[in-house]
Amino acid sequence: MDYAQLQELGAILLRVLLSMTIGACIGLNREIEGHPAGIRTHMLLVMGATLFTLAGRSFGTGDPSRVAAQIVTGIGFLGAGAIFKMGTDVRGLTTAATVWASAAIGVFCGLAQPVYLVAALIATVLILVTLSPVKWVEERFIHSRQRGELFVSLHDPSALGPVVMHLTHLRNRIVGLHFLGEDRKRLSIRVSHREQVRLEEILALEGVLEAHWNE
Repeated sequence: MDYAQLQELGAILLRVLLSMTIGACIGLNREIEGHPAGIRTHMLLVMGATLFTLAGRSFGTGDPSRVAAQIVTGIGFLGAGAIFKMGTDVRGLTTAATVWASAAIGVFCGLAQPVYLVAALIATVLILVTLSPVKWVEERFIHSRQRGELFVSLHDPSALGPVVMHLTHLRNRIVGLHFLGEDRKRLSIRVSHREQVRLEEILALEGVLEAHWNE
């Protein structure tokens, strides 16, 4: 292996290590949030996209863009695996989008011009800003206005099941549920969309004695 080949190998390893570091930074956020695609998944994903792109560049007579197109297709299946349904609530959409964006960053890391490496780093920062500060703004100023806290009194703790089923059928997400006594007959339920819940429908459920909003 001559000096030129060693230089090329060093450049490849640098890009691979950079891609793994970027994947770890993005995956750490997903890991902290408790999502299935965490640090290792994102590290391998970005690194794999980088390696495929580097391989595409080495095909002298081939078209590297075809490699990128295949990466997009393959990552689509991986991202779909991060989406799951819990009752009427679909979870994992943000993680799937993160997986897709991470693959794009991996492709940028594998491209020839150094400017694409800078763009990959900037894109990583933007992704992290989207996952944390933007989420805080969304939760603080948008979702907080839609949420509501519902106080319910039950004749028997077994009546809780129909209440929960009714709320989920309204495509509401229960973001908090706390019992207010040891008898488990009084509770506080925080829902994601207050405007979808009608108190008269809650009161009409069997076993519900009282229902009102926390104003």
